[in-house]
Amino acid sequence: MPIFSFSQKWKNILILTLFFLVGIFLIEPMQTGCFLLIAILLSRFIAKEYKSTDTYLDEQSLCEFSKVYYYAYYRMVLSGLYVIIMFRNGELLTLDITFFLIWFVGSSFLWFTAFFIPSDGVIESKFNIFAFMFILVVGISNLSIIAWLLTMNDGFAWFSPLIVESSKTFLENFT
Repeated sequence: MPIFSFSQKWKNILILTLFFLVGIFLIEPMQTGCFLLIAILLSRFIAKEYKSTDTYLDEQSLCEFSKVYYYAYYRMVLSGLYVIIMFRNGELLTLDITFFLIWFVGSSFLWFTAFFIPSDGVIESKFNIFAFMFILVVGISNLSIIAWLLTMNDGFAWFSPLIVESSKTFLENFT
């Protein structure tokens, strides 16, 4: 659930960005993967999934926008962080990283369309430049993460080392 009303999109995105930045810089250095686990567990409370038909009226532009933007932004940042943290930990291209990479690309384009394009599909002329700038940012970030993964990997594996080692430790201690 957004802290502010849905029509205050920029404030809601800023709050989510601050949540992820605090988690990455304060929690993640203590234990690798801990913040990802916390963010995944809190996702049902922080970023509730709405139907694609749920809309709100933006008071400034008097257009209807989808409420999905909040959920899509949370999932986009979460999946992007998963890819970066897990790849940085093992530098292997794995199935889970590939899955979350595909999820990141899909969520980023879903967030862009839900955030910038009204339900009727017509962008106001004053928002054209913002929409164009952000599609460039989204496209470049998608391409740069894919290029980073393809050029910096040390090979391929089924699952990330962090998942494999955590599973081994869990099974050794609880079986």
